[in-house]
Amino acid sequence: MTKNRVIKIILSCLIISCLRWIYGENQNEASEVIAPKKTELILGGTLSGHTKGINSVTFSPNGDILASGSYDKSVRIWNMNNMVQIAYHNHDSEYVLFVDFSSNGKSLISYSAATLSAPSSMIVWNMDTNYVTNFDKKDALFNGFDRLAITSNNIFATFTTDYSLKLFNLNTGEEVSKFAGHTKEIAYSLAFSPDEKTLASGSYDKTIKLWDVKSGEELKTFTGHRDWIFPIAFSPNGKLLVSGSLDNTLRVWDVETGEEITSLRRNLSPVKTIDFHPNGKTLVTGSIDNTVRLWRIDDMEEVATYTMPEVPREERPWTWSPTSRVNSVDFSPDGKK
Repeated sequence: MTKNRVIKIILSCLIISCLRWIYGENQNEASEVIAPKKTELILGGTLSGHTKGINSVTFSPNGDILASGSYDKSVRIWNMNNMVQIAYHNHDSEYVLFVDFSSNGKSLISYSAATLSAPSSMIVWNMDTNYVTNFDKKDALFNGFDRLAITSNNIFATFTTDYSLKLFNLNTGEEVSKFAGHTKEIAYSLAFSPDEKTLASGSYDKTIKLWDVKSGEELKTFTGHRDWIFPIAFSPNGKLLVSGSLDNTLRVWDVETGEEITSLRRNLSPVKTIDFHPNGKTLVTGSIDNTVRLWRIDDMEEVATYTMPEVPREERPWTWSPTSRVNSVDFSPDGKK
């Protein structure tokens, strides 16, 4: 299998295309589904162009555009109606670790680093003009995020070198506020609630904290994970929070009470990336064991699994890893891909 073929398979797996077996051929049918039964993930197409592993993928808010960031040091923009690349940006000597759209779709944010442990930099891409600007805050860190925590008015969250959280205005670069409370680094886990009033953060200190965005007050602390917190995500209605951890568990929390509702602990490799389906009934995860899985959120029953083809060790930028891994998953806004 050629390297290009491997990369094409990787990207198509990450997109999780063609879920019509689960959600139906049209939006009306999809909205009627309460929760999927056991089924099969089917690939619906491939996008080729990247020459090394893809670290991050994200749909635009309208679902027409997909952005991808790769260890080949490039960001690529794809038209999902005809599966054609429409734009490209090179990050020079740095791996692209993360890409995400602002909630209005007018900006694409990406961050990169020369090595996986080096300080990272962030750029903002104007989707109307293709003009790229650098965002430079020396104490702001971006390494490791599953996705950017950003509000509808372009306020985004990041962690800093002193283990605190900071909110910045994406348009002006100005610091808006600062939260302190974690005792170790916040590496993968930041998420705004759907109403944007609450910010959730997960840390190497094994806790998840909820913050009032307006006042900066710490609202709750969730405890239970026995190792570093990796990705977190709010459900579409904001009532649930799901977290993954290096302790090989997935946990579902009640946001209002702070109680753990359910957890999944059986034979699960650490989850690196998660996303809710727009109907709130299904969760998709990508793990370091190279699998993409769909879960029924009510009882955390696994309803579908796809194991990605193994990438030869010499073709991985993360050559220390014993296997390939899934770095990024994202549902399209209509839930069909």
